[in-house]
Amino acid sequence: MGNAEQSLLVKAVIHSAVGVSGMELSVYVDGKFYPQSEAKVSVFDHGLLYGDGVFEGIRAYNGRVFKLDRHLERLYHSAKAIDLKIPHTKEEMANIILETCRRNDIHEGYIRPVITRGKGDLGLDPRKCKSGPSVVVIAQPGISLYGKVYERGLKVVTSSYRRVPPQSLPTIGDRLSEARVSWVWYSGGWNDALAGNPDRLFQFRHQPLAYFR
Repeated sequence: MGNAEQSLLVKAVIHSAVGVSGMELSVYVDGKFYPQSEAKVSVFDHGLLYGDGVFEGIRAYNGRVFKLDRHLERLYHSAKAIDLKIPHTKEEMANIILETCRRNDIHEGYIRPVITRGKGDLGLDPRKCKSGPSVVVIAQPGISLYGKVYERGLKVVTSSYRRVPPQSLPTIGDRLSEARVSWVWYSGGWNDALAGNPDRLFQFRHQPLAYFR
């Protein structure tokens, strides 16, 4: 997939989901687009019940999706690690992501493809998810990590919560530790937090590749 295919083509005709208002996003769920108020998955979905799934956090800049190929590679690699078969080819997923962006007129924004194990029961057995994985894609315009903080500097706190080591949890579907770290800096008026991992390294909550000793 080349750069031309990754263009959002924001000047193209923007399609709207049936019933969507000017304030609602159009969300892709299992083959259809819905207004965000109508987009849903089952309460028995194992992604909801057990965090059994994978996702990617992707950004769009200046009308293009950033590193879409690499994000899709990681998404499929993560799914393989938990024996979750994504019911689309990478090219199909790319097209779904781009169409979601077009429908929401994304020029600068954040994109979240989510693949869950699908609808099952209250047991852990993934074989009970007989309907197959669910695919959700959300694209939201104008999300900035820090905004004006880039100009005036960051207020950072060290969290008492530690990151879950990747050897213990190979999936990226469970981010409870990050949610707890987020609460530390949200509630304290900080811009971000440093969270330790078992190797005594620290990393920014919003910049997971920034490590410090």
